[in-house]
Amino acid sequence: MEMASRARLYCGGVAAGYVCYALYRRWSRGVPLRGAAVVISGASAGIGRALCLQLAALPGVRVVGLARRGDKLEELADEIKKRHASEKAASTSNSSSSNPSNSIPPPEFLPVICDVTREGEVAALPKIVRARWGPESGVDVLVNNAGMSRHDSALLDGNPASWAAMLNVNVLAPALLTRVVVADLRERISRGEKEKEK
Repeated sequence: MEMASRARLYCGGVAAGYVCYALYRRWSRGVPLRGAAVVISGASAGIGRALCLQLAALPGVRVVGLARRGDKLEELADEIKKRHASEKAASTSNSSSSNPSNSIPPPEFLPVICDVTREGEVAALPKIVRARWGPESGVDVLVNNAGMSRHDSALLDGNPASWAAMLNVNVLAPALLTRVVVADLRERISRGEKEKEK
């Protein structure tokens, strides 16, 4: 394996471990993760894929993986299912089958084909999450992970089309995702406050 690929795999594992640790710390302080929906952009490869694998293994965490390539999302969903099956088999063989508390709940993973540079596709995310997990659900955690670089993007002799593509993915897409998620959070908070007043 090429050295750069090894470094990316290692960095992906470290970043995934850090985000999972941060979410675990949140949970250990009493902030519930069960039922929390985590959206991860760039889920088809690298850090995004590693995060999806790690978070889908946490009981009750709802993981929404965003990527443009449906085939890669299907591979990721299959990998999550295989890992769950092997964990469940190991858990069953290591414990008594008469104890139902040892059962590992199935992962809640939702693969979504989405080009994060397209405003219409990004704007549909809260509706997609509610369609899967009910009208009270929404995005609780956003990991803006999608990114790209081009080899022909140097300042003095680069291709302006590459600059535009990189700005779209690396700057505008995270802004679009953040805007949609924050608007949805505000709306859910407002709705919850109105229900408390009743």
